Amino acid sequence: MGLATEPNSRETRRPLNRWPFSFADSRFNPWRGLGGLPRELWLLFAANLINRAGMMVLPFLVVYLTRERRFTPGEAGVALGLYGAAAIVAGPVSGRLSDRIGALPIMRIALLLSGSMLLIFPLAHSHAAVYGMTILWAACAELFRPASLAAITHAVTPEQRKPAYALNRLAINLGMSIGPALGGFLATVSFRAMFVVDAFTTILAGVLLTLLPWRLASRGRVSILDVRADQQLERGSALGSVLTRQFPQIPIGQFGGRLEISTIERDHRAAKRRKRMTDRSIE
Repeated sequence: MGLATEPNSRETRRPLNRWPFSFADSRFNPWRGLGGLPRELWLLFAANLINRAGMMVLPFLVVYLTRERRFTPGEAGVALGLYGAAAIVAGPVSGRLSDRIGALPIMRIALLLSGSMLLIFPLAHSHAAVYGMTILWAACAELFRPASLAAITHAVTPEQRKPAYALNRLAINLGMSIGPALGGFLATVSFRAMFVVDAFTTILAGVLLTLLPWRLASRGRVSILDVRADQQLERGSALGSVLTRQFPQIPIGQFGGRLEISTIERDHRAAKRRKRMTDRSIE
């Protein structure tokens, strides 16, 4: 007759579940949808954060022109207006180019070129040179945002687009909370340093997107109904989406948010249309 031995306490004891639910999966957790996003989205998050954290020239462009270049307030306002006009033109162009050659090359080119423009911008002294540099800088810089929104669509599945756009907006807001504050400090010290820091962060974001690998999302098997529904929904392409969604937002400068919301709404409409077409095929 064998002797009964006490079980090992390490084998029998289990950690008590102190909470009746997991906060990680709770609807009260604002980060619950970010865990499954691909690494490409986090790479774009880092690039956006670095780029926006160094964005300081544009908020202080009028201050720079009036103090450093002795422009009148009206002349400095003309330069700012030229930036906005060039941005309006660059948005649809970026959308069309993203459709043709891909969003990633457009993002790389936009960051590297706009960073280079910022380095040579302080060399412009005359009114004509400043206005010309402003137009070139805006045309290069504003190519990035539509391409980045298109890259999100290509990098994730339709189910992941909502948290993906939320992560993109988080990077922009975090960066903008740093860049203008740092720019205000540098403007009191040296305007040239402000341009150098902005150019460095912009080029750094471009180098990050250039050196690190980027893979498209694997979408699995696609049915002919999905292709047909997407073709009917996407006839407007990126050019029509940018024109119809961005122009109402020009006075307040919210180019990105409306386009992100419209893309999510478009995905929902595409899903409903695919369901209707599937039901019709069954009948």
